[in-house]
Amino acid sequence: MSRASATVAKTRRAAAIAAAVWLAGALAACSAAPRGGAGGQGEAGDGTGTEEGDVLPALSWDGYLVSDASAATDSADAKFTTGALASSGARLAVLHFSEYSEVGSRHGAVDLSAAGADLSAAGGIAAEILVSRSGSEPNGNELREWAWGLQLHITTLRDAADAPGATWAAVGITEVALVVELPSMKILARYEGRPGGNGPSSAAQAIPDALARLRQ
Repeated sequence: MSRASATVAKTRRAAAIAAAVWLAGALAACSAAPRGGAGGQGEAGDGTGTEEGDVLPALSWDGYLVSDASAATDSADAKFTTGALASSGARLAVLHFSEYSEVGSRHGAVDLSAAGADLSAAGGIAAEILVSRSGSEPNGNELREWAWGLQLHITTLRDAADAPGATWAAVGITEVALVVELPSMKILARYEGRPGGNGPSSAAQAIPDALARLRQ
């Protein structure tokens, strides 16, 4: 193995260890928090919503709580909530919201996945949320196609079975990325990309902002 290859491998191992530590904490927090629990939501005094300055509303998701697609389970049944996110111990999250049929959403999901290790190493969390497929609620098979077909190496989610459409109702549109302060759940920045994929994706815009905040 060349020196460069060894360095890359060492970096990936370190990122995987950091991701595993976060995942263990997130799973523990999720099991302790009620479904849809919002953790520290509302403490900042802002109204709930998904615009800059708002506090992200309580949401519940199902999906893959993974940071490396090679470690993904065969089912998309892991439970996750905004409460678990708030209690994860991370300082900041980048959340990307996608529509299955949009080229721009696919670009954004891939962009966020590519930055997942850097965000994790800096103390952040990256999560991809598949909000809809042609206006309908995506099912577990479609979520699997999204996560595995795009080779995503980050947590990939859809609305919980008992809360269909909740994320769509909260966010309003797709190809959107939010930079969220933890544990307050306050939205520090909101970025929107183009559904057709022209120009930088919402995630590509959010990532440097998030990394700059984490490195302050």
